[in-house]
Amino acid sequence: MLSVILVFMALLVVSCLHVYNNWFRSTGNSHGVEYCVVCLSKVSKGEKLRWLRCRHCFHVHCIDAWLKVGTTCPICRVNVSPKRNFIISSMVSLAKRVGQWIENPLSSELTVAFCESFGF
Repeated sequence: MLSVILVFMALLVVSCLHVYNNWFRSTGNSHGVEYCVVCLSKVSKGEKLRWLRCRHCFHVHCIDAWLKVGTTCPICRVNVSPKRNFIISSMVSLAKRVGQWIENPLSSELTVAFCESFGF
């Protein structure tokens, strides 16, 4: 039972790291991004950039402000919000299901142990 929990936790950590790596990258000009089209400023080496799933890149503070008003990429107008919400809600749902899966056998084992200890 413990090994199943450890495997689940490892998969959850790997999934979170994958989501984080796709959402944040500190790159500056290393990927050929020269300008942030939101603020029209030049991108300096080492600045924090955010890559959207459409592969367009912006300053983190610029795109965060943009996405508070709308949910589309400023360049191609692809809706970028649902995928992020889908990933997070899927991970929460999976964690709840695994928690219930772990809790139910444990609950029945505790019930059996309780009944046996009191002679039921």
